[in-house]
Amino acid sequence: MPARGVFKSRTRGIQLDQGDILANVPLVNWKNGKAKEAPNRAVVTSHGCVCEDYERATEANRSSAADRVQIQVAPLVPASNFKEKINLIQEGKLLDYFFVEGDGQKLNHQVAVLAREQPVPAPLLVECPTVAQLADWQWEALRLHLTICRFRCDPKEIFRDELLTNAEIG
Repeated sequence: MPARGVFKSRTRGIQLDQGDILANVPLVNWKNGKAKEAPNRAVVTSHGCVCEDYERATEANRSSAADRVQIQVAPLVPASNFKEKINLIQEGKLLDYFFVEGDGQKLNHQVAVLAREQPVPAPLLVECPTVAQLADWQWEALRLHLTICRFRCDPKEIFRDELLTNAEIG
């Protein structure tokens, strides 16, 4: 059986999309009550329709509307930084973390730190280089994991049985 792809090629001519992995994202870290910019890789966690809001505004030459679009991103950290916890993260048992399978070429295995998810203005994100885009199966797993993370309850209380049966979580 051939290995499933972990990334996909962009099929639409858009600047930002759900599941995009970007480099040099201007993330903010808080230390001692002060914000400090810390550029890092991040994955776009906003749904594609939010990204399309930015596209529509720029195409309509509505720069002030485009400037107000905020896209949620979660910082990525090399999976090798989580030696003791990596199995729990891969199994989806640590809600604040999501394992992003890498291909070893475009990107090694990463962990999305969902507790540090933050909005970034879309105009800043379009300037960031795109490293990869999650394959549909990884995006769907991330979307489910994010929902469980945000609601902090049993997935059976949120989703229909058939969704959980067909999902690839972790």
